[in-house]
Amino acid sequence: MCLHYIERREGNIINTQELKKILAQAPKETDHWDFKQKWYSKENGGNGELVLDILNFANTVHNDDCYIILGVSDDGKIVGVETDPNRKNTQKLQDLISKVDFAQNSYPKTNIETFEIDGHSLDVITIYNSKEVPYFLRKNKKRKNKAEIIAGKIYSRVGDSNTPNDGSISDKQLENLFNKRFGLDEDINTKYKCILKEVNNWNYILDQSVFCKKYIYKPDPIYTIEISNYSEYHNLFFEPFIIDDVKTTIRWKLIKLYFNNTVVANYPCIELEKSQAIIIEPDYYEIKLDNYLNYYGFLKNDIRLLLNNILNSNVTLSQEREILNNIQKNIVIFKNQKQKSDCEKKFVQDYRNKLIKFSFNERYKTEIAASIYNLLNLNGSEEVAEKVLEEKIICKFMNSYIEKLDS
Repeated sequence: MCLHYIERREGNIINTQELKKILAQAPKETDHWDFKQKWYSKENGGNGELVLDILNFANTVHNDDCYIILGVSDDGKIVGVETDPNRKNTQKLQDLISKVDFAQNSYPKTNIETFEIDGHSLDVITIYNSKEVPYFLRKNKKRKNKAEIIAGKIYSRVGDSNTPNDGSISDKQLENLFNKRFGLDEDINTKYKCILKEVNNWNYILDQSVFCKKYIYKPDPIYTIEISNYSEYHNLFFEPFIIDDVKTTIRWKLIKLYFNNTVVANYPCIELEKSQAIIIEPDYYEIKLDNYLNYYGFLKNDIRLLLNNILNSNVTLSQEREILNNIQKNIVIFKNQKQKSDCEKKFVQDYRNKLIKFSFNERYKTEIAASIYNLLNLNGSEEVAEKVLEEKIICKFMNSYIEKLDS
């Protein structure tokens, strides 16, 4: 059950836009963030106070990262920490935390980023969300000029308040923390998203008795993935997103996600005969212009993308990997719905300003049309080929917009 899985997002740390949204609410504090005017020093509890604040945030019952934002005064004004002599970087903070005697040798994972806002430097400590709660100490930890952090005691942030040193969390809070640890606070879809990120914890087997492939989650085998033939789609031999390898024979499969022998979700997919790679059918998006334009894509948090990673983890040969990579270029992956909307608006703007032209190499289009005709015995394959090439161009522009947004 997703035990000991750390939702670490070092590659997805808070960005300037997200930080500004939080700063706009200052001096309001929550169980997601806290403001500090300056770094921790002997005058305000030192490293012990820093460890205690991190402990409280690490033991929150929600499933989000938390932030300590340094350089914001009590009345919510940005004052900066650019001249603060007590500043730390990520390495120094992790060294400090790793030396604290945490129970089970499990300690919160953190990161520090500096942002330049309104002419000042703000340091943001990210406390990554984790399933390893509750965190607590094996030995007392001293704080400068304050009472010690007590061993065995569980500290937790609720709203804008930390657990007082002479108090304790409620029974309900403790129950919620253990529910979080064992994934009992999440629906089955969220649980699957969690364990599918653990690519190395899935065992592949070929079940000859029923002629299907299976993946079993090693820490808890009640989670299984089954891939079998999909008779409903057996007459479909072509998908537009495989245009760069259109001569490849495809076989339609059905992926079933099981929990305790019960099917909780299923997804159509194609298996490429040449490479054994598997592509789960993406969404087919529509852009409304004078005429309708379409393209294929996913949102980044889609469970189907995580499944793709598991199912293609064994595709290692360079030629097979190249085929898979070429196909993935024709499928756009958006960070979220907002990024998708922004890219589509940009595309419409460029299209209306005649910056986008759908021009094709006629010889290439004819070759694609011939391949489509041979596969489908379809009249009008020239028009289909033109539509497919149009979708490929849309994907190219969308991916270029994403690169610019992320840079």
